[in-house]
Amino acid sequence: MGRIDESEFFHKAMMITKAMFPGVFIYLFFAGLAEYFQWNVFLYISPETVKQTGFVFIALSVISFPLAREIEKHAVKKAETGDGLLKRLYFSTLINLAVGEFSAFFGIIIYIMSGDIRYFFLFFNICLLHIILNRPTYHKWKKHMRERFTSLPGEDE
Repeated sequence: MGRIDESEFFHKAMMITKAMFPGVFIYLFFAGLAEYFQWNVFLYISPETVKQTGFVFIALSVISFPLAREIEKHAVKKAETGDGLLKRLYFSTLINLAVGEFSAFFGIIIYIMSGDIRYFFLFFNICLLHIILNRPTYHKWKKHMRERFTSLPGEDE
């Protein structure tokens, strides 16, 4: 069983998360350009439709937080070895980052439907919060390793 800090899976997960966090600002850049240059990319769908769609998107965005926890728990349960656990945590990180980015995408959709940038910022902030709360950390991965496997060769506390 390898050390977490030497694991290629841990380093890849950290690298992807560090790239993903500023990457969601591309959505913000698009919204800012659309506002500044007054691009006519808006559909101006009826306010009632925007409201209903917004409620669905908010529900999906809020559900993404417990869903992320369940994805991680499920990944941990199926691991048979320490390296297998690290690999599963890596893939759960990728899935959780994608799930979190859906919120920013929902914000762009609502923004294009309504032309109101406030909707975008709501979902953008949910996305950032999701990434921050579900990012991989050494302590979280070590906790999973300790819970799943009682002894860690080469790991000192």
